[in-house]
Amino acid sequence: MTYEFDLHESKEEGRAEGRVEGKAEGIAEANAKALVEKKALAKGLLEDGVPVEIISKRTGFTIEEIQAL
Repeated sequence: MTYEFDLHESKEEGRAEGRVEGKAEGIAEANAKALVEKKALAKGLLEDGVPVEIISKRTGFTIEEIQAL
């Protein structure tokens, strides 16, 4: 009975770890996608002649980051 209990507990721990890792990977992917989209928006605004100070204020990017786009 102890072996079966230990096996069950090990499986549950593995599943829990897998869920945590999966969530972390999903969050990282979503953040990366959002950053790419935000950079594209900032670049478009810059190309449209919006002042870098305003783009910086609205996106949170530094003026240097915007100028590097």
